Amino acid sequence: MKTKNHTSNALQLNDCKKFITSKTIILFLVLSMALINTVTAQNTKRKDAPSLNIGIETGIPTGDLSLVTSFGAGGSMKLIVPLDHTVAFTASAGYIHYFSKTFFGVKFGDLNSLAFKGGFRLSIEPGFYFEPQGGYSSFSAEGESDGAFTYAANIGYMVHKKADISVHYESATKDGGSLSHVGLRIAYNFSLAKKQSL
Repeated sequence: MKTKNHTSNALQLNDCKKFITSKTIILFLVLSMALINTVTAQNTKRKDAPSLNIGIETGIPTGDLSLVTSFGAGGSMKLIVPLDHTVAFTASAGYIHYFSKTFFGVKFGDLNSLAFKGGFRLSIEPGFYFEPQGGYSSFSAEGESDGAFTYAANIGYMVHKKADISVHYESATKDGGSLSHVGLRIAYNFSLAKKQSL
């Protein structure tokens, strides 16, 4: 995705890709729900239960993306399924809107990003974690859209298992170009543990 005079020139509408993207989103949601049900049913007595956190995030564009926008903001949700006390599987879905900016009298930006990622959370010390992720992002602007493979790396801290604060680097790469940003995410964590009957 090489940035040209207009953001829309870098985003080509393709019916086949849109069909594949919609199927990928549906599959992602179905697998996530199945995983929640399976793990929750098997781990109702575990100390570390699956959780879902919902938060807000910001993005400071880098590389090609910084040519057309200066700031992005949005929200995301993330499923966290502990595999043991130090490793957890994560699946996330997030939306970021990159605001427009004017460069030499020409307006750029107003770019939207929808990303779906999966990965693993590795607990380094109590509270601290490192989380590599990979997935797919769909970008849209002025009625046109395109998608690309996406990878990310998060470093964060869980505050009393309730608040999730992290910084991350995320990049979508395609055809030798990339749309990337450095971001901050603040989220509230909800436990999915089933209540024990007395």
